[in-house]
Amino acid sequence: MTTIRKREIRKYRRRLHRTVALYLALKAWCAGINCIVLSRSELIKFFDMENTPGIRMSEIEKDMKPWFKGFKPYHRENNNTYVTWLFLLQSDDTSFLPPGSNLSTSPGVKKLIEGLAGGERKVILLSEILGETGVPTQRDMITELTLLTAGLMSPTSTTHIKLNS
Repeated sequence: MTTIRKREIRKYRRRLHRTVALYLALKAWCAGINCIVLSRSELIKFFDMENTPGIRMSEIEKDMKPWFKGFKPYHRENNNTYVTWLFLLQSDDTSFLPPGSNLSTSPGVKKLIEGLAGGERKVILLSEILGETGVPTQRDMITELTLLTAGLMSPTSTTHIKLNS
């Protein structure tokens, strides 16, 4: 019985990870961005987690690979289960990012992004794309993606859709 439950949880998570990946890839594409940076709170909300264990982060990385080849989590110093920032890149080249957990603070991440602003890599905090609407629910992401797929909405006009619950 436990095996069936674990398998169903993994199927649910895989679908959620891929939905988030597609949603974020669309947002990156529309904004002309090569790399999106998620804060811990955004990561937790998007993936419906309470913490960021290594196994779950590996699952997320594997499931998002078709959309984001580069996956670079930054952990709290001396704590490999506490991701503070997650960099999602279109390419697998993460060589321009600092190693280790040098980016455990918000000013450190913002300084890195500012330093990359003039180059060919376009890096942005996800919060700058989403604005005040914040992290959408799974239902809102699927609704927006469905409207785009059906041609009822254009990618250039994508705005966060808030449904009445």
